[in-house]
Amino acid sequence: MPNKILTATGWQERIRTKFRLTSNQLPDADIQQPDIISMAEAMVTDAVPAWASILAADPATNKNIYLESAVVNACCALLCPSMSQRLPKNTKGPHMTIDYGDIDWVKKESDLWTDFRSDVGRCNQPTDGTIVSAVPFSVSGPTRAGVTWWN
Repeated sequence: MPNKILTATGWQERIRTKFRLTSNQLPDADIQQPDIISMAEAMVTDAVPAWASILAADPATNKNIYLESAVVNACCALLCPSMSQRLPKNTKGPHMTIDYGDIDWVKKESDLWTDFRSDVGRCNQPTDGTIVSAVPFSVSGPTRAGVTWWN
């Protein structure tokens, strides 16, 4: 199935760059799997109802950039669970050793989903100058027994 949002040639390199990997470590075929790119784009199109009109607008607009970034972040987050098996902790050769470090892939995945939600939120902001705030806050009494939520 062809991509809806990431359509430029070489879009796979954006995912590899986010992880700082080579095509040998993360091949195009793995990124192009339907459960990675198609799933990521489906998540974005579900979360951003106006995605088609954003793509139809001027490509240099911020919302277009945020839309593509959301897909890249979702792809990377979907790849995170398999990354510990893809990358060894270190590689040893006859004259050198490369240490990839101890990457916490669970934290990396969580950070990528946070970035995804941030990008989606920016895509859904109105363009007419109104400010939308959906952040609830709470107030607790001296005993902290009761909490009241306001919007």
